[in-house]
Amino acid sequence: MKKKKLSDKDLSKFSGMSNIDLETLHSLDKLGALDVVSIHSILIKSEYKRLVGEGKYTCKQVAEALANEYGISRYRVETLIYNKETSKSFYCKECGGEMTRYKFSKNKGVCDNCIISNIGKSI
Repeated sequence: MKKKKLSDKDLSKFSGMSNIDLETLHSLDKLGALDVVSIHSILIKSEYKRLVGEGKYTCKQVAEALANEYGISRYRVETLIYNKETSKSFYCKECGGEMTRYKFSKNKGVCDNCIISNIGKSI
């Protein structure tokens, strides 16, 4: 899977929205200091609101066009727009480290590092 990047078009749109000059954004982007997913999310929400507000297109058409533009699924666009995401974090029962939902379910709430250290104690 290739890493998503911000295009010049994305940076100029974000510059206009955030009142941060374009040169600064280019410098930050080169350093890798910008959160590409968050910026794309902001741009998608803004474009969706603008295009649907014009009344020329249906919500589904706009979502599909944005999905094509940013290389993501229409479902993902709808998830961003309607804030369907739950931002629940899962933490290890032993060390308190953050972990994915998958690992939390699979390992009954214990992270891989704690499991490995428990195995090491029993050897």
